[in-house]
This record gives sequence, structure tokens and C-alpha cells, in this order.
Amino acid sequence: MSEPSPPPRYILRSHFSGLTILLIFLDDDRIYFEDGSERVISMSTRTLRPKSSWKAHNDELQEWGENIITATGSLSKDQSSEAPEFS
Repeated sequence: MSEPSPPPRYILRSHFSGLTILLIFLDDDRIYFEDGSERVISMSTRTLRPKSSWKAHNDELQEWGENIITATGSLSKDQSSEAPEFS
């Protein structure tokens, strides 16, 4: 029989319902996730505390400048396997 899975190191608790997408940017100190209620949350990877949250609008997460992430909409599960496009 296989060994049981190890316990999680940390559980994300800032969401209001099940997570639909999780974005981790290697050049940033934050992770971004969206839950089933279309709330987007930015969490610090250093403190593991939320930095900001907002309700998504129409399409997807987008980067604006070097330090601003905006949500122009809800992220679909189909987009979760693709890297986000930034302009």
C-alpha cells in the first residue's frame, strides 16, 4: 500500500467558496486566486496574508504596469492551463 499524503504546510483561507484558478508568478512575491464567487485575492508569499481582493468583472486577470494586477473579469477553467497574456 502507498504511504499517506503529507499534511499541507498552509491552507488558503481567504476565499469565500472553492477556488477556480490559482496563478503563481515567479517574479512576484504574491499569488493570485479566484474563487467560485468571482472574488480575486492577492496573497503575499512571504506573510501568507491577503494583500488585496476585489470582485472580477468580465474577462480575465491582466497586468497593468509593473505592480498592478487588474481583473477585467472572471477566469474560466479553460484558461487555467494557459499562461496569462500581458500587454
